[in-house]
Amino acid sequence: MAHEQQLITKRAWLGPGGPEGYLTVASSSLLWQPAPGSSQPGQEVRIPLAAITNNQRAKDKPLVRITVAAQHHQHQQHQQQSTGPGPSPQHHVFQFESVADRDAALDVLTKVTAALAAAQAAAANGASGAVAVAGVPRPAGSGAGPGDGPAVAGGFSRMQRQQMLARDADLKALWEELVGGEVLAEADFWSGVASRLAAAQPAAW
Repeated sequence: MAHEQQLITKRAWLGPGGPEGYLTVASSSLLWQPAPGSSQPGQEVRIPLAAITNNQRAKDKPLVRITVAAQHHQHQQHQQQSTGPGPSPQHHVFQFESVADRDAALDVLTKVTAALAAAQAAAANGASGAVAVAGVPRPAGSGAGPGDGPAVAGGFSRMQRQQMLARDADLKALWEELVGGEVLAEADFWSGVASRLAAAQPAAW
């Protein structure tokens, strides 16, 4: 991906009582940047989406804890900011202005990481012919449009998939890039979305 697409930005603090800034979910990374003129200094934090292993939402509080692969943190220790007494250096805690803001950002994050996870799984498994290869016909179910593809993919019917894409511009953009761009088969894309949504249990879809 030549240029990273910014999907959603919300005001957020780097940990409770930490520096104020803005958290952006982009197509390949999670980026926190300090707010101009903030009373507390803070360094930019960029987390590749591929390095995120989990996110946990605090109940009834606008907090989220992002778990990051240890290997990424070994290369990013100079950017770490203290987020409290937590013993593990593999977590970033962000505090939003509201639970609604947090959920809006995390719902987008969940969908993007779901698509990436599906693409990685397909690549790791050789995709069983699902990933398009030059000179090899696309598999049945790779469909040229949202109305094409298998009757059921990832537990979603064709109609359900069409409705989800119609009401969610971010998800549709990912579908067009990965499935429409012949990077991923329809079934793999939706299987990844379904498994990631079930794991994250977002407040709303």
